[in-house]
Amino acid sequence: MPPSPDAAAALDAVEALVRSSPVVITHTESGFVDDKAAYLAFHRIRFRETLTRVATTVPSRGRVLDVGGQFLHLGMALREMGYAVDAADVAPYAEEPRLRARGASA
Repeated sequence: MPPSPDAAAALDAVEALVRSSPVVITHTESGFVDDKAAYLAFHRIRFRETLTRVATTVPSRGRVLDVGGQFLHLGMALREMGYAVDAADVAPYAEEPRLRARGASA
């Protein structure tokens, strides 16, 4: 699929992936349950604003670092928009095999 410079279209593509491949992480110390679909729905407006700011300040096809990427929603949307993305986070996100595989496919 060719890159999309449109933030909303990029988020739509990420949402389609989220629906097709759900990931839920339970934090062992607190018992907090983190559902990536709920996380995306909650942060979608902020993600769209961030993607728009990146598109206006970072050259097309530039490289972006996503620190604290959790479920990689923002990183995947940036990749969808044509950016090269490096992402980093801490456990349990950095250790989740499905998220690691998603990040490696970039």
